[in-house]
Amino acid sequence: MKYIIWFSCFFLLSCKSDEDASLINKWKLDSYIKNSGSTVTLLSFPIHFVFEKDSTVKINLNVNTCNGEYTKSSKKLTLKNFNCTKICCDSVASIEAYELFVDSITTYEINGKTLKLKGNYGTAMKLSLFQ
Repeated sequence: MKYIIWFSCFFLLSCKSDEDASLINKWKLDSYIKNSGSTVTLLSFPIHFVFEKDSTVKINLNVNTCNGEYTKSSKKLTLKNFNCTKICCDSVASIEAYELFVDSITTYEINGKTLKLKGNYGTAMKLSLFQ
């Protein structure tokens, strides 16, 4: 009898639910919606957003890197103090995605391994957990 109880507890504890990922992670930008409502899907190069525990966020564009700070409360996201390296010129899509993120994003929502960032003017960004 004690083995049945032990195995039951073992199986119950080993089952993982499909929990939402934490904002504090590395995310890959899948797509974004411009002000005009058109969706831009990035295929030729990855753009990564790394949210750290110390409230910093790093954005790896296709050439340059940008760093800044974020604060979050409930589903609200506030961004400030961004600076980028100026090694070379990034692609139009990279610059556009960066500017939307910094100038427009005000809320976030995590569903499983998907992060959705939304902001003013109907802009939105969809990111997936980078593994």
